[in-house]
Amino acid sequence: MSDRMRTTALSFAWALVACHRGGQVSTDPVPTPSPLAEAEAAEVATIPITVVFQLEAFTVEDWSFGPGGARLASTEHGDCSVWDVDSGRLIRTFEDEDSGPCEEWPAVVSFHDLQASEQSADKELELDTTKGVAIVDASSGQKLRDLNCPDCASVDDISWSREGHLLALAWRDAARLEVWDADSGTQQRVESIPISGEIDELELGWTAGGATVAWVESSQTECDEEYDYDCERDEATQTYVHRSYDRKILVAAEAGVELSHTGGEGSIADLKFDAEGQWAIWTTSYSVRRMGTRTQLYVAGIAGRKSGLGWTYDEEDYNYSGTAEHEGRWRSDGVTHWAVSSCYYDNIGYISELGWGTFIVEPALGWRPGEVVDDLSYSSEFELELFGFVGDALRFSGEYCGESCTPIGTPPPPNCQLLDVASGHGSELLDCAGAAFLRNTGGLVPLPIDSDTMDWWWSRGGALVLDDGDNFMILDAVTGTGAQPRTDVVSVFDGKLGPELDRVVVVSAGGVELIDLGSGAAILTLAKAQAEQAALSPTGDRLALLDRGQLQVVDVASGEVLARAAVAGEDLAFRQDGDALFVGTGEPEQLVDARTGELLSDELLAKISEARGDLDPSWRWIMDIETDELVRTLDGRELRLAESGSWLPDTGQYSGDAPGSEVTFRVGEDPWALPRYHAEDLAEWLERPDLFEAFVTGEPIPPPNFSAADLARLETKAED
Repeated sequence: MSDRMRTTALSFAWALVACHRGGQVSTDPVPTPSPLAEAEAAEVATIPITVVFQLEAFTVEDWSFGPGGARLASTEHGDCSVWDVDSGRLIRTFEDEDSGPCEEWPAVVSFHDLQASEQSADKELELDTTKGVAIVDASSGQKLRDLNCPDCASVDDISWSREGHLLALAWRDAARLEVWDADSGTQQRVESIPISGEIDELELGWTAGGATVAWVESSQTECDEEYDYDCERDEATQTYVHRSYDRKILVAAEAGVELSHTGGEGSIADLKFDAEGQWAIWTTSYSVRRMGTRTQLYVAGIAGRKSGLGWTYDEEDYNYSGTAEHEGRWRSDGVTHWAVSSCYYDNIGYISELGWGTFIVEPALGWRPGEVVDDLSYSSEFELELFGFVGDALRFSGEYCGESCTPIGTPPPPNCQLLDVASGHGSELLDCAGAAFLRNTGGLVPLPIDSDTMDWWWSRGGALVLDDGDNFMILDAVTGTGAQPRTDVVSVFDGKLGPELDRVVVVSAGGVELIDLGSGAAILTLAKAQAEQAALSPTGDRLALLDRGQLQVVDVASGEVLARAAVAGEDLAFRQDGDALFVGTGEPEQLVDARTGELLSDELLAKISEARGDLDPSWRWIMDIETDELVRTLDGRELRLAESGSWLPDTGQYSGDAPGSEVTFRVGEDPWALPRYHAEDLAEWLERPDLFEAFVTGEPIPPPNFSAADLARLETKAED
């Protein structure tokens, strides 16, 4: 169909030219597994493999920690997600963010919340600091004893232990930390606080590691205000200085002193902890002139624990790597493929390169990339149009202009506009001053049709169908020869799959005809029938007609009506398995049983409606150019595509390169188990070289079979 009317339809003379490396692709139907085979497979697949997409936890204010600090929960991604703190891996996600761990587990606390200066943890003892430090019975108010420390009157901070009756005391002058037993009044230990600058803040608390002191110290160095970053004038010294800050945490653990540098210019109030004091959490941010800002999140274990959480984010002030823009659209003419033009910009914003790529889904040949121009001059502008797929490349046409304009791709003859290039044999359809021409190896062939009003279709078998409202004709797409035009045709429909099946549906005063494009003869004639739209089944054995809200499915061999239904919509297409029909306007909105005419469940339609992207002309696939995700309307399943492979996000099965570290796998039924495996670890069960072909041809693709013996073998290998 022409661009003036609809998305251009292309054709593919598959019998003439192979469009892939390695010879012809079989067009034999893929056998469907028998019920017995599927049942046997189900018996073996006793242990599920679950895909767990990894997300980073960013928003510390939303965090909650489980018992022992082993798990982290957060609603920052919408639902309630749970991470394993030690490994840093996302474990699972709860669909209801108002329930589960995000509500039940305690939220992060500040360091001040880890300080208890009034009473002991069991509420039995209190402090009297009017003269030194005295231990008081909380119920009677009676003083039990004084701490025998000469400097207790000048202590800067005091905190009770998280359990028992230990006290921690801290001093800024002669900076030190002391731990005392309140029951015996004896000193347990003394640790000096390693101050190397000027103390701005100091606080005392009690974490899971023991008595803990946090402080911020600052220092300054002279700097050059013209060249150095963050230089400020010190009025006292009349010099320019750079002032740096360092946050530190000292833990007086039983195993020894642990010192952490948390860095950054924040205060102690910016330090966060889990409620049990198992983890210290902070962020740092610093800038580099003419580069950008780096922000880092740290999750540090108290008393020697290590965490895989944390991240680094760089925000560039300037784009040094350039950008790329991609524009794609479906093309269908016997080959159905998603054709993409790519424009690459350098770091200044000038176009540096033009490229093309295409995912060929019918036949299932996969990704093919290519280059248009690899070295454009500054300030270039371009026009580029993609056409059919020929040999190993797309055909394209256009020009790029700098100081002068240069044609690219397939230039048309003088005074001609290139309308289309057919897939396979590469025949070109041209508009030359209002006259239609066909160009191939034999030169220009005039076509007896009005180029301003014509619509066209190419077929896989090498036919070109033309219709301008007055004349309908079927030509050889290479030579341009064919029978005399028909003048009785009112409407022409490609039946969604007609270009692949080498058929077309026409409506005339005499009824509806299904025409074989190879012979030009009618395969089926329905006298006096009318249709506003038509669709062919995948095997070509049935024809569906839509007329004024009435749908009927006709057997091509006998002409018998197999099913009828009243529907709402202006278009229709058979589902890929041929068992159902989609009806709608512009997209599938109703699903009809092709055998009975009954309306089917809306569950599949909901999946199709939720899929983002562009629906292909046959209504079999939806492509999202932003994410390179291909959804098949057969069952709503999604395939993620890349230049070097593809994979299924619901099962993890892949072909080509395995999914990256953003995807992990959990083996077994326990939803709380750590997803400890990557795709490479499970390659024996997940890798499927024919995955792309199986997906686009509509195979069921069951999940991988994984038995208890497989799990034992996998665990043994991991231990080795």
